[in-house]
Amino acid sequence: MTLSNKEIAAKMKSLRSAHIETDRDKAFEKQLSRKFIRDEDGELTHLPVRCTGGTETEGIAFIEGSGGGKTTAIVEVLKNFAPLAHNPETGAPRYVHLKVAVPATLRSLGVDILKKMGVDKVSDRARVYDVWDMVRHRLKVTGATLLWIDEAHDMFKSASGAETENMFKMLKGLMQGEHPVVLVLSGTERLGSITGIDPQVNRRFTKIRPAPLAFGVDNARIKGLVGAYAAKAGLEVILPH
Repeated sequence: MTLSNKEIAAKMKSLRSAHIETDRDKAFEKQLSRKFIRDEDGELTHLPVRCTGGTETEGIAFIEGSGGGKTTAIVEVLKNFAPLAHNPETGAPRYVHLKVAVPATLRSLGVDILKKMGVDKVSDRARVYDVWDMVRHRLKVTGATLLWIDEAHDMFKSASGAETENMFKMLKGLMQGEHPVVLVLSGTERLGSITGIDPQVNRRFTKIRPAPLAFGVDNARIKGLVGAYAAKAGLEVILPH
């Protein structure tokens, strides 16, 4: 059967929108659930768990090679994580997602986060610490309790020693104070090496490192995925035994 271009486009859209839950999703959802307080009925809330005598939150570092599926997993989990999915006061989610733009500086990162929260213009005269004061203020005003920085390894790509140290201070600052947030960093293995430089930053993050596919061990799972996508596309496929 020959399909029209319109039908092909519709099937391709359907295939691209399909999401197969993997161990990545389960691991991230498990750790995410541990970062937020449960109410008296045992239901998760949007309020972060505070550690170290109630002075700071904890974060998650999702570390995996490029193309491994970490971003898709985080997107799907956050989208379906009820405590953060919707803030009735703003109509927006209670989380902010930012992909690091290269080259990244401490100031540019703060400005980009503000744009994500509706602040389109930041004065060129605003000093770096003023920018980050605004970030913390906007997180509080919007009721956001989780900040996800994707491609986080690029925060340190061209940073000097002093800039790296300031980045670390910024990360710690977001997880402390009057309105601390849960911080999620996702990136390549380089992210694990960088966050390990500072012991205080390192201990604040739960690390998720999905295991790569293994020849032989994961063959059945791969065949199942191929078969499922083929069926969704209306194609016949003969898989080897």
